[in-house]
Amino acid sequence: MNNTANAVDGIAFTGGHGPDANMVAVSLTWDWGKRWFTEGDWHLGGYWELTGAAWKGDGPSPEKELYAIGIAPVFRLQRFTPSGWLNPYAEAGIGAYQFSGRRVHGSLSMGTRFEFGSHVGLGVTFGDQQQYDLSYRFQHFSNAGITSENPGVNFNEIRFGYHF
Repeated sequence: MNNTANAVDGIAFTGGHGPDANMVAVSLTWDWGKRWFTEGDWHLGGYWELTGAAWKGDGPSPEKELYAIGIAPVFRLQRFTPSGWLNPYAEAGIGAYQFSGRRVHGSLSMGTRFEFGSHVGLGVTFGDQQQYDLSYRFQHFSNAGITSENPGVNFNEIRFGYHF
């Protein structure tokens, strides 16, 4: 991974499915260049993730397409592993997202166009320089009670990333 904390150092592609919508996303990432708790086999680090996403509602007609842009800090607990080996990790993040509309499909409104997105995930990095990243994420979006209409939308996601 690139240790320059202010330069984009990766790109990721995500596909997800939930009971209310399907989604695809592309993200640019940049590592914070910081490591904490480095005494053992694991360390804590993190990165910023800037995401553009498209959702297609799964509910009753009319199905609705939404678009979003968001930014999230992500904390990652990762094992130190020699290059070329699978390097497991767990991560969690929460960020802010702006959507093109409020309605996911004909009967589900998110309440606001501004939503919070949180995720937890498990994955591995691999490759000669740990440049590939494959993970599963569970992601939840909601407006955190900004309005009384706050159903939340959940996704199971597969994410593939490449670190420059």
